[in-house]
Amino acid sequence: MSKLFLTLTILSCLFSPVWFCYNYINDGIRLNNQLTGYWEMADRSATIEKKSEYLDKYVNAVEKLGLTEGHSAFVFKSFSNKMENNYLALKSLQQRLHEIKSLDVKSFAYQTAISQLTEQEWAQAGEMTSNFTYKWEQVHSFWFRCLVGGLITMDTLFFVTIMCFVFYMMAEDKC
Repeated sequence: MSKLFLTLTILSCLFSPVWFCYNYINDGIRLNNQLTGYWEMADRSATIEKKSEYLDKYVNAVEKLGLTEGHSAFVFKSFSNKMENNYLALKSLQQRLHEIKSLDVKSFAYQTAISQLTEQEWAQAGEMTSNFTYKWEQVHSFWFRCLVGGLITMDTLFFVTIMCFVFYMMAEDKC
């Protein structure tokens, strides 16, 4: 009986890291498919129409995934990691893109707006998109939830494993 329990404990300790790695990779894929892929495609797009299309998909994903409220931080909550503020900034970027889309492509105003958009507004949006990513991880990531709760579980498993080994050794009179 004790050998079976010891074997099962060792197998569970060996299987846990594999399970965590699988879920970490799976969460990265889900994050890309549900959210960050749209931003990356908008960033790579050469035309305003495509940028606008992918940004609209990104905004819809943020809304659909419920990333518009709360904070992206657990402890150090601030104005910049408040999701309502990031969502408003995202919506203003979307509105700006729609305004540029309505301009004549050959006009000076269009060229100036494109330049400002790519050099200033788009380049500075990295922190904003990071906040949406952090919030997604808090809400939807198996890995993140397991990391927070799993540290306690792993400590408990380690303690149980040591105790099983000690009891096994005592039962076999090897201590």
